[in-house]
Amino acid sequence: MSQKGQGHVAVIEKKTIALQYDLTKILKSSDEDLKELLRLIKDPGITTPAEFALMIGILDALALQLNSFGGLRETLVNATRQIVGK
Repeated sequence: MSQKGQGHVAVIEKKTIALQYDLTKILKSSDEDLKELLRLIKDPGITTPAEFALMIGILDALALQLNSFGGLRETLVNATRQIVGK
């Protein structure tokens, strides 16, 4: 592999490790936040149609983002496997 190729691998590796770190951090804090959300929504104050619409809209958007992320991750890994022939 050329020096240029090795440099490219180093950049991809660094970005992959950073993404892995950020995802781990997000997942840990998300778990805690979602547990709190489940506790908070039982408060009788969350009852208006506007509050319901806001919360459902955000939850649906987050679910779509996660599905998109999963698809992108899968595409990246599968394409890389094809590139290296494995």
